[in-house]
Amino acid sequence: RYWAFGAEAEVAMATQAAVAWNMIYTPAEAGPVLPVSRSWSFVPEEENPDFRYVTFCWDNLFASWIAAHHEGGRPVAYSNLIQSVRSKTAAGFVPNFAAALKKSQDRTEPPLGAYVLRALHRRSGEVWLVELLYDDLKDWNDWFVRRRMVDGLVVLGSWNEQPGHCPPSKCNDM
Repeated sequence: RYWAFGAEAEVAMATQAAVAWNMIYTPAEAGPVLPVSRSWSFVPEEENPDFRYVTFCWDNLFASWIAAHHEGGRPVAYSNLIQSVRSKTAAGFVPNFAAALKKSQDRTEPPLGAYVLRALHRRSGEVWLVELLYDDLKDWNDWFVRRRMVDGLVVLGSWNEQPGHCPPSKCNDM
């Protein structure tokens, strides 16, 4: 299938190989995930090797999209997308990073999940994944409207509670 990438076929092969190399299975998740690195972790190795990974919102969403383009990669792409979206915080956003025992509570990335889900749906025509993730992705997008709008624009970045950082009238009580 790499012929479909034309002059970029070699780049597509290398990219998909890198994504596949990082794939892990851990009992902490419901299926395989595609972290950005096998060695990046927030848990010391001697504490628990099952939790030696970290996922990053954007990176993992793009990894799902890349994996779906590989013949036979759809199940891993779906699993990774599900694990990424389902790492959603109680506040309603998909965290910037998540690991088995820790996730960022102060920041996220632009809500690209719905775009990736739509692209995967267009490739496969399967509805079950849309049905599974729709509410979580809607929560994430709604969170931006509720919590990160200033003068009608979405404000990206980290929630910073330092005095004077962002007046409450401008930050929607982030």
